[in-house]
Amino acid sequence: MSAAEDPTTIGPGEDGQFAPEEPHELYKDDPLGIWKKVCTTPLEKTKEVKFGSKRFTSINAYWQIETATGLFGPMGTTWGLRDVVWEQIPPDEKDRPSIAVSGEFYYPGGSIPVAADDIWKAGDDVRKKLITQLITKGLSYLGFGADVFQGATDGKHYVAPGTPAGSPPADPPSSAEPQGKNSPPAGGGPAAGRDQVLLRLTTDLFNRAIGRCKTLNLENVEAVARDLCSTTLEKLEVAKTPEAIEANWDAIVKAIDTWNGPMQKEEASTTTLGSDENAMRALHAWASNDVGAGDKAHELLHDALPDGITSLADLPLNRIGETKAKARALFAGEQN
Repeated sequence: MSAAEDPTTIGPGEDGQFAPEEPHELYKDDPLGIWKKVCTTPLEKTKEVKFGSKRFTSINAYWQIETATGLFGPMGTTWGLRDVVWEQIPPDEKDRPSIAVSGEFYYPGGSIPVAADDIWKAGDDVRKKLITQLITKGLSYLGFGADVFQGATDGKHYVAPGTPAGSPPADPPSSAEPQGKNSPPAGGGPAAGRDQVLLRLTTDLFNRAIGRCKTLNLENVEAVARDLCSTTLEKLEVAKTPEAIEANWDAIVKAIDTWNGPMQKEEASTTTLGSDENAMRALHAWASNDVGAGDKAHELLHDALPDGITSLADLPLNRIGETKAKARALFAGEQN
C-alpha cells in the first residue's frame, strides 16, 4: 500500500502529496484530548518579560518541545515543520530590512499553517528564533501553554486552569489571601473587581513561593510559602493592596524567586543590605520613586542611616523601617 493509499501515513506519499491522517488516539474520542493534557504551564517554565512599557509572560520553548516529544515522539518524525519558505521584506521607514518565514506545522492527524517575521539583525540568530516561533506557535494552537495565551496569567495575575478569563481562581489558596464569608462575589461592582485583582496578585505570589519551596526541597511547602509571601511583603514594606503590590512587583517576585530558605531569627536580625541585593534594590527604588528623590536617592538614604552605621551595605534589614522614616522626613524638610 502506498502512502497516498494509507490514511495513517505521516509525510508525503509517492506522488509528493501528504496523505489524509486519522485522528490521533489522544483526541479521537475527545477533541480536547491534547488540549487538556498540555494547557497548564508550570510557573517555573514561564518568565516575565518587559518590552518598554509592556509586560508579558514568555513560555520556555524547550518545555513545549519536550512535552510534545513525550506525546508524539521526537520532533521531525510525526510532528514538526515542513514546506518552510523564507522571504525578505523591504526595509521600513527606518531602513531596517525584515525577514519572514512561513511553513506547515504538522502533528499526528493534522497540520496548521504558521508564519512569523522579524527585523533582520546580523549576528542575532534571527532565523533560528523565527523557526522556534513557528514551532511554538503551532504547539500553542494545540493547547500548549493555553493558560498563558488565554490570559490566565499575564506575568502578574494567575488563575487556575479552566477558570474563565476575568474570573478569580476556582480554588484560591486561603493562605495567600483569605476570603471571608462577606467577600464580595465576582462581578459585584468596582470593589469586587479590585478585590479580584488583589486575589490574583497574591495567588500568583503564593504559587511562585510554592515553586521556590519545592525547588529547595523544603517540607511543609504550603506553610513555608505562606510565610515567605508575608515576610517578603513585610521586609519590603509593601502594603497588601493591588496598587502597592503592582508598584513593587519586580522586587517582590525577585525576592521570592531568589529566596534561599528560612533563616534563624538570630541570622535575620544581623543580615545586612550588603548581603541582600533584592532588599538593596527595593530600598533604592522606594527612595527614588515613592519618595521622589530620583538621582539623589542614594545620597538621601545615606543621610538617613542610623547613628553608628556609615554605609548602606552595613544597614541591618531589621532597621530598614526607621531608615525609611528618617529619609521621608529629610526629603520633606528639603521640599519645605
